[in-house]
Amino acid sequence: MTTTGPSQTADGGTRTSDAGGSGVAEGLVEVLNLILEVERAGAKALTALLAEPELEQAHHLLGTVQRDQARCCGLLTRIVVQLGGRPSDATASFHDDILGLQALADRLALLNSGQAWVVHQLDEVLPHLASADMAAPLAEMREAHRLNYEACTHVLTMIGAA
Repeated sequence: MTTTGPSQTADGGTRTSDAGGSGVAEGLVEVLNLILEVERAGAKALTALLAEPELEQAHHLLGTVQRDQARCCGLLTRIVVQLGGRPSDATASFHDDILGLQALADRLALLNSGQAWVVHQLDEVLPHLASADMAAPLAEMREAHRLNYEACTHVLTMIGAA
């Protein structure tokens, strides 16, 4: 999965954080904004994938994953604001990476690697959150992505790609 680093926007520009105060808060804002950009990319890519006739039998599962990704965009936006930051409105290049692949199975596999990437990022972020009001929803988001990874793996099996 090709992504930008936490100190860059999805388009390669430098991100400035509005998180006043600690460097920890600023670092969290940067990482959460990066996750937000990737979530947005995944939600948009899933919208396109849902139009694929080969995925008709998996429409319900992938629709659930897409709605989760869209919901998580809102969650991340709220938490970034709570931290005093400015939510990114960028979409990661991950969207173009997914849709640029020819084979449907390759697109879905790359999207699924994004699910695993988000789980890993949240594993890194969660220990740094002192507020249960922020940690609890992000822990739920992590679990949703773990389950979505399993769902996408199931879809890959259904289409004969795994």
